[in-house]
Amino acid sequence: MHLVSRSVTFTYCYDRPLQCIATQYKPDSSRPGLTLLFAGGIGINQETWQPIIHEVFRLSSLPGSSINIHSAWVVERPNHGDAALLNAQVLKEHYTELFIHLQYATAIQTLLNSAELSPGEKENIVGVAFSGGSAALIQCHELLSKQSDLRTATIRMLILVESPWVGLEAFPVYKVMYPFLRKANNKRPKSWKSVEDAMAWLGSRLPWSTFHPDVMQIISETHFCPDPQNPGCVTTKTTAEQETAAFIDDGTGLRLLSYLRTVLHRLPVHLVLSSSREFWSPEIQNLIAANVKQDRPLLASFTEMPGKGHYLTAEAPYEVASRVVHLLERDVKTKL
Repeated sequence: MHLVSRSVTFTYCYDRPLQCIATQYKPDSSRPGLTLLFAGGIGINQETWQPIIHEVFRLSSLPGSSINIHSAWVVERPNHGDAALLNAQVLKEHYTELFIHLQYATAIQTLLNSAELSPGEKENIVGVAFSGGSAALIQCHELLSKQSDLRTATIRMLILVESPWVGLEAFPVYKVMYPFLRKANNKRPKSWKSVEDAMAWLGSRLPWSTFHPDVMQIISETHFCPDPQNPGCVTTKTTAEQETAAFIDDGTGLRLLSYLRTVLHRLPVHLVLSSSREFWSPEIQNLIAANVKQDRPLLASFTEMPGKGHYLTAEAPYEVASRVVHLLERDVKTKL
């Protein structure tokens, strides 16, 4: 299925104005239906959603499918990818240490309240998030629920892939981890002689060595830019400093599990996790297991995908797309 895409750049403001980029994908001739809203994890730029988006549209267009998808939107983290280039000076001046999930959530809320989405799109939004993008969509749901204008967008369902299913009880563990994370990120190379050299380095190391070839091809085409500090060389659009700043949580992200538990009775939430927990420390693994056990009865569904690691959307994009379509079709059948 051929998809038409368009990107929009807009300004949002949590504590100061920043630029954000969102991209819409839709068929040449689309009918009324669902609007999918994708939010990415830390270190994963918006373009890496493309294999999943194309596969979701393809599967949903097959004979016998019970769903119709009108459009899909991907919102870039304001400190990632091309958005990070637009905001480079402001990020350097104000956000070298911390870039909270509420920034991303506010950017998404701004887009959903804008005229960029049609009234029909705003009525049928299903959020699909990977890892830290889950916090942004949950927080966006909370922000939207506080709005008094009933004409604004609403998120009717969430599909959370490898969401860090922990709350404030994890804060002491995370706090110990942050200095090691910062040190590891700062030790990574920041400049290469060519994209080919950069991809050779990424492809020989985790987690990139586990990524699907289609995702790696997209990374090679979209992840890098000329290095202003080293003419003739390339660097990543998202700096290691901003990856660290986005990962560090001041508590505003970790409190969101408590909020989500207050709305699980009316907001269908599908949790998709890898069967492997090796990405997380043993302490976090134990907290995830305990929280999933507690919340599983209230979840719309819980899925474990075997044989993959944390970066499910990059490692197994087509399997994730199939799971998303299955959950959307299940939701339709539940309402019949």
